[in-house]
Amino acid sequence: MVFSEGGVSNGVGIMKFKRGIFEAERKIRPAFMKFDWSLFNPSFTIELIPCIILHLSCLLPMHVSLNIMPDFEPNEYLFSQHSSQASSPEDPKRWEIFAWAVRDAMIQAGDFSPEMLTMRDKMVYDAYMLRRPGAVEPTSMQL
Repeated sequence: MVFSEGGVSNGVGIMKFKRGIFEAERKIRPAFMKFDWSLFNPSFTIELIPCIILHLSCLLPMHVSLNIMPDFEPNEYLFSQHSSQASSPEDPKRWEIFAWAVRDAMIQAGDFSPEMLTMRDKMVYDAYMLRRPGAVEPTSMQL
């Protein structure tokens, strides 16, 4: 099992995937989890001690559904028709096109939104919000 996002966003969006498994251009089976929660969002990422204790105590009812999608196998049609989805359309990287296609299918199947922050941007934001020593204020480009 590979977690290609590299982390967790906010539970409603999917971040861009990292290169990892997509570089091999092998068939994969995407899967995602959806949380139905009422009082506490388990994907809350700026966790303070009370939130962690509440999350781990399992006092609040929560339903999680695991959605397993059909196999996804890249082909030449995908790479030629969606080359504009690479970060550099003049010199498209095949793994980026494959990762974009899988992410797009997951966004549609799970009714997610595309999360534009990268994991690095999210880490800067989290450090700032937690007032960690040396944390810098996120720029508008990062948010």
